[in-house]
Amino acid sequence: MKCWPVCLILLVLGSTCTCLENVRCGSGHVLENSSFTVYGLESESVFVLARKVNGTTLKWGVRAPSGVSLRSVVWSLYQRLVVGNVTKFAGGYAWYHLLDQGETVYSSERVHIQVGKKPDLHVTPTLQSPLKLNVGGNARICFMPTGSPYPSVKLYKGSSSTPLSSHSRFQFVNSCLEMDSVLLEDRGSYTLKAENCFGSSDVEFRLKVFVKPSVAIEGRKATGYHTISVEDLFIDMVPGGLLVLPYEITGLPKPDTKWFHLNSTPYLIESSKFNGSHLTLQNVSVSDAGIYRVIARNSVGEGDATFTLSVHTLRKSEPPLTTGDTGDVSTGDTGDVSTGDTGDVSTGDTGDVSTGDTGDTHEFFMLVACLCLSVFIVLCCQQLNSTGVIHCS
Repeated sequence: MKCWPVCLILLVLGSTCTCLENVRCGSGHVLENSSFTVYGLESESVFVLARKVNGTTLKWGVRAPSGVSLRSVVWSLYQRLVVGNVTKFAGGYAWYHLLDQGETVYSSERVHIQVGKKPDLHVTPTLQSPLKLNVGGNARICFMPTGSPYPSVKLYKGSSSTPLSSHSRFQFVNSCLEMDSVLLEDRGSYTLKAENCFGSSDVEFRLKVFVKPSVAIEGRKATGYHTISVEDLFIDMVPGGLLVLPYEITGLPKPDTKWFHLNSTPYLIESSKFNGSHLTLQNVSVSDAGIYRVIARNSVGEGDATFTLSVHTLRKSEPPLTTGDTGDVSTGDTGDVSTGDTGDVSTGDTGDVSTGDTGDTHEFFMLVACLCLSVFIVLCCQQLNSTGVIHCS
């Protein structure tokens, strides 16, 4: 029902009007020939309006719990009931008669009269802010709203004016706000607001969401030099090399990170060797070989990861793998490398390379030469004996 003509008349008379058809608070309510309750504040008057039926007169009656009081105001087009003392008639009701030449042709449904009250919102137990939950956690906030008419309660996030009434994880159940399986994106500030047509009352709280630490070592992204091979969690290096190993740690609140070397005597690695995203090992030696473990802890829990470092001298068939922009890899100018009993192996630009059975070949030729010389001497002695020139004994 359109009530702007009524509002115009009331404004001319210095009254107030609110054109909200389904609201039953304050001044200027449209009567729609049906039972409802009107609410008014103690310091205000309540106007109940009705359209005049052609050819009839409207007469109002008001019944208080302790008695009856009749009032009527007749206009040419519209008529109204003014309840000036809401407290007096609280719990009572009003009705009207449509009169045609003094005879009642229609009697309305009852209009109940109540004292209106601004909402108040109490949370039980006392809400602590911030509210701290782990990812996947649950919480329940119960509340006791008061007010007349009974207020509606809605939840708002941040500065948004749109309530989260359809939020899949936040739902109202039996005067409680239930938060189920919260996610990281649920963190932030919230407002729990109770509203009716006389005002609102709200409770604000902040939700913090904590996340258990998670650690990931990115072995295949390691850089440095003098690296023989790189796998996900196994790295093979040459002494004197450099290793820069990336890793990623997540968690809220920010985790505390520590690295450990788990050799025969485990020890804590100096914090100067890692910066939250990379572990750096310089001039590695055989003693640096072993298992390395990183542990991240916060108030929720801990996460860890490990990798294995192998350090050994290169064999000829194992050229080092150079990674990063560190230039060519030098396998050393420290002289000859002796392997086994096969003689000296010369590497670099120092001349021919002698490999294989070189020593055994020399010994064979020397033996053959000695045998030939012995046979020759024996033959010479026999020849000289036969001629009587010399005697060989």
